[in-house]
Amino acid sequence: QAAQAAQAAKDAQAAKDAKSAARPYDLNIVAPVQVAGSDTAAKNFQANVLPGLLASVAQTLPENKGKDVTNLTGLTLDSSKLTFNTDTNARVYFLGQGVGYQNALGVSTTGGGPLSPDAALIFPNVSTPTGDQVGNSSLRSPSDRLVAGDFVDLGTIQAGASLDFFLIASGAADGKDFFSTNLSMNQDGLIHAVGYAPDGSPYLIIGFEDMKNGGDGDYNDFRSEEHTSELQSRQYLVC
Repeated sequence: QAAQAAQAAKDAQAAKDAKSAARPYDLNIVAPVQVAGSDTAAKNFQANVLPGLLASVAQTLPENKGKDVTNLTGLTLDSSKLTFNTDTNARVYFLGQGVGYQNALGVSTTGGGPLSPDAALIFPNVSTPTGDQVGNSSLRSPSDRLVAGDFVDLGTIQAGASLDFFLIASGAADGKDFFSTNLSMNQDGLIHAVGYAPDGSPYLIIGFEDMKNGGDGDYNDFRSEEHTSELQSRQYLVC
């Protein structure tokens, strides 16, 4: 009982941190980040889905390959695939990152990146741990680094809403440059997000390049996947 009480206190503190920590653009956080495998769906994802998706990402978006997104057939992210045709519960899983920066990932439904009135953070600190930097709580604090399979529930997305995901470069370390799935918001005019859905999968994998002017062009500086409560037609949200 003492251990359970201590765990509950840690969870409560993590939830409190999610509401009070300093954040880029003063954005709110959608919900606390939940630890990989911490509910039934996440356990299934961790055991049966994640290994295959990580293998797919390693093959499709390898590190430092300098690929030109215009040559990545089928990976240019179609914003129509981020539009819901029904009210849907959506979840975002963290897959990994191939960069040392502490970026931040957010979402809006109005296409203006972090400048949108409804913009909010999903992962305040998109980076992976070294040593003992990951705590033991079932919730991550905004300063905690992530491990593959950590997730955030976005709640119910209303029918007709379109999700605009954006990455704030070094957002967890006061960075301000951001890149969006909405190309018109990118200051360098370049594509910074790619996405694809493995055949027959209810998941949409999204990868970001976090440097202006294309950086190393590997689009694996942040990798996530979005999942909805049911497999939807690919003309809608494939996630």
